[in-house]
Amino acid sequence: EGLVVEPMDVFKERELPENIVVYGEGPVAIELAQAYSLMGKKVSILLETNTFMPLADDYLSNYIQTKLKKDKIKIINNSSEISIKDNYKDGILRVNDEEIPCELIVNARNRMANSLDSDIEIVLENGFIKVDDNLQTSIEGIYAIGDVNGRSHFAHIASAEGLFVVNMLNGVKEKLDLSKFPMNMYSQPEAAQIGKTENELKSMGVDYKISEFPLSANGKALTENSNEGFIRILSENQYGEVLGVQIVSNNATDMINEASAYMQLESTVYDIAKTVHTHPTVSEVFMEAGFEAVDHAIHK
Repeated sequence: EGLVVEPMDVFKERELPENIVVYGEGPVAIELAQAYSLMGKKVSILLETNTFMPLADDYLSNYIQTKLKKDKIKIINNSSEISIKDNYKDGILRVNDEEIPCELIVNARNRMANSLDSDIEIVLENGFIKVDDNLQTSIEGIYAIGDVNGRSHFAHIASAEGLFVVNMLNGVKEKLDLSKFPMNMYSQPEAAQIGKTENELKSMGVDYKISEFPLSANGKALTENSNEGFIRILSENQYGEVLGVQIVSNNATDMINEASAYMQLESTVYDIAKTVHTHPTVSEVFMEAGFEAVDHAIHK
């Protein structure tokens, strides 16, 4: 009792123990693990599966994983559900024949939908409310937005889905493309992405190219001593349309909105290269990555 807590409850404790295990593999787990580590705690991340940051591009995921290891946060793969009751004793959690010092387990797994306490018989799928391309449920006239439909756990995407439904009901026909909505993570440094991942483009058979620019070559990032990270643009090889963007920087969650605008407008890397950015700003890395895609970056 008291060993396992939810993320919303953990900071209610006056004191945190020395050894903390965070159970999960998404943004919440990573954010909490880094927060505890910065407090001087010994932290382990226990993955629910063997996939670290399952929604992220592998390049971004590997970068963050390397950063966590540098911060001395241990990452433990877990191939199956474990029983805390059967595998915990005297401050030690045993997983995959490994003994992990543990005085607190934070359950940071992705949230699941609550069961419907209603007489309305709405069809579910994998525990979430099943919806069609218009976010309509199995009952005509009833729509489900946000994490209850299982498509995304981000608040800004829930808001966009709500606006989509309102516009549709008012006769505005749009296409809801979740790949053009950004994802963000408040790690240290922050991480964000939008669009297709490299694995998705490969599976689709798309001819693409990659342009990358490091923050270590950006003047303002160097001045602010926040030069850890990169911007990476995936673009269609023939015409240069932007297909995906990944960013790691201290303000990646703000910068990704520029990428969102480019994707909504179906912009190309040529458009990005021609977009004049004020100097000195960290967002100049967009222009540099655009130049890198077209020919070569100026300051790389």
